Amino acid sequence: MILNTSKNNTSHENLVEFSFSPFLNYLKGSVSQDSVLKKVIRSAIEKLNKRFPDSNYSIIPEDIPQYEDLYALVYQLTNSALVDEANFSWGIATPFSHDCIFGTPFLSKQLKEIQSAKHVNIIYWEENRILSEKEVFETLAYNFIVKRVYDINLFNEMELVLCIHKNGTDQYLEFVINDDFVEVDGVFPDIKRIQSEMISKQSVLEFLKKHLPLEKVKKN
Repeated sequence: MILNTSKNNTSHENLVEFSFSPFLNYLKGSVSQDSVLKKVIRSAIEKLNKRFPDSNYSIIPEDIPQYEDLYALVYQLTNSALVDEANFSWGIATPFSHDCIFGTPFLSKQLKEIQSAKHVNIIYWEENRILSEKEVFETLAYNFIVKRVYDINLFNEMELVLCIHKNGTDQYLEFVINDDFVEVDGVFPDIKRIQSEMISKQSVLEFLKKHLPLEKVKKN
């Protein structure tokens, strides 16, 4: 179900492109392997190509509701058919955003609870600190770049936790973020400029923030 079609006025909205291209590439890679789901995957590829005959798989925010059947297709191909949706929180968001556009009814219920809460904080659990929306975007983006572009495993899985204060109590919800269908383009600095004995999580992040402003990067 469509959850949120609003376009947030954020400083990074022009850097992010919502596109089915990465998912299509994933399907093409999967269909080349021996699989009992080959026919299903081929059918999904045909459906995507039919909906985007000009091979431009990008979607502008205003058109998000028009592709609900394709979001459902992503859900069907990435989750077990036996999952109980009434208790399963799953959704699709634009890259490095907590603003979901499609998801299960259970996720919709959780989002409504979040929106009705008086106070909601986003916590970077590993460092036990509250992040602003800008910090969430920067932290997710740079962590992704370090992993995907430089193939450096300095980081554990990114743990973002929502702390919802409602009716005098705190409720904690953890985000599990799958970035398999995110691609990044840009000109990246030579990480070797950092002395090998000095490489650490903090040094890499500070180096990238200095030499790679996010406006030079485009994510799909």
